[in-house]
This record gives sequence, structure tokens and C-alpha cells, in this order.
Amino acid sequence: MMKKTAVVAGIGKENSIGYGIAKRLSEGGYSVIGLDIYHPVKDINFLYDFMVCDVTDEESVKEVFRVINYADLIVNCVGINRMSPLEHCSLEDWNATLRANLTSNFLLLREWVRNHRHGAQKTFIAITSDTGYIPKSNSCAYASSKAGANMFIQATARELNKKYGEEWIVTALALGRVEGTPMDKGTIDDMTRVLGVSREEANALLNKNIPLGRGTSPAEVAEWVAFLAEHGQFASGNVLRIDGGQLQG
Repeated sequence: MMKKTAVVAGIGKENSIGYGIAKRLSEGGYSVIGLDIYHPVKDINFLYDFMVCDVTDEESVKEVFRVINYADLIVNCVGINRMSPLEHCSLEDWNATLRANLTSNFLLLREWVRNHRHGAQKTFIAITSDTGYIPKSNSCAYASSKAGANMFIQATARELNKKYGEEWIVTALALGRVEGTPMDKGTIDDMTRVLGVSREEANALLNKNIPLGRGTSPAEVAEWVAFLAEHGQFASGNVLRIDGGQLQG
């Protein structure tokens, strides 16, 4: 039996969600191709291949699909969060955030649909955020981009499922806090700068509204991805909130 092929975008940074997902899928029997604008800083011997790719750039994404002629699964973990009050949010930061968090999903899924082979089931999983549902101060660009990504997944799943049935499974995980990742560390840095609190106070504030009292981890997220990759057919078109109950307060 041939191994399934997975493409995971956003694996380059240490302790990142993408790295954890790529490793878990490899352990589960997938041939994993990693994509990132940065070369991974950790061991990547488990990867079948790695390609430098800026998933916010159309030509860079097109080149990936010129090289990769088949995939069973694509997981997009690329994302940035530049926290600032509205009046200090630059157009550069706004555009960069939308490109990373929203446009990357559009480019990856569009090019995959354009280049796909009919017949085999294909699963696209976007890593989004519960910030797309829960308004938060000082995050106008991030919240807008994640809300857009959540709706993009629902709209494209509806379109592809009506046209191709279960040949396409399109879904997303809207995550709450994921502790220890580069983005989580960056959020704490931003909170100390914008709110004037200590790192310990910032950590407590992040967990305050999570009923479980903690964030999740890249390893925990990777288990959800592995499950959806194999059993996610009826979840197509859904954005699954993995936030420890935060949306419920």
C-alpha cells in the first residue's frame, strides 16, 4: 500500500504548530513535504522533502504545484499576529497580516484545485483562530484576517462539495491559545509592550478567560489534525473551535 502524501506549510520555526503537525503525520505513516519561508532550525530527517516557499506569494505557490504533482493532504499553519492599537496599526502590518493569515489559504487551495487529479479524496486543513469569533482589543488586523479565513473555509468547502462531493474535504481548526509557540511568545512580548504588564501577568491574562485554565500545545493540535486527516469527511465546511471552552466564557 502506497504511503499518503501530506504538505504542511509553516514548519520552519522551533516549537511551531506546523513542525509538530508535520512530525505527527510522519509518525502516522505520511510522506510529509514541508514548506516554509525559513529553513527549519530543528531536525527534519522525518520529512520526505522540504521546499522554501512564501505562501503569500502567487508565483512561489505556483512553483510548489509545478514540483509536487500529487498530495492527499495539505495543512496550512502559516500565520502572524502584530498586536497594536488601531491608531498605531500601519498599512504594512495590516497587509502583511492579511496575506499571511488569509491570502495564503486562498493561494494554496486555489492552486491545488487547479492542479488536482480527479478521483482520490483530498483534505485541506487551515489552522485559524478563535479570534475570528471573539473580538479582542489591539488585534484589528489579526481578528479580521482570521474571521476571513474561517469564512473562506466555509465558502470554499460548500462550493467544492457541491461540485465534487467527498473528493474534497475542506475544514479548519480555530485555535485558542497554543502555549510555547513563536506566536504565543510574540503575543506575550506585545502585551508587555502595549499593556505595560510583566510576562507573568501577561501569561495569567491569556489563561484567565479559558475555562480549562490553560492553553493547548502543538502536540495536542497535531492529534486533531491527524484525526481529521483520516476521519474528517463529515466535518467538511466546518471550523472546529479548539479553545478550551473560551468562546463559551
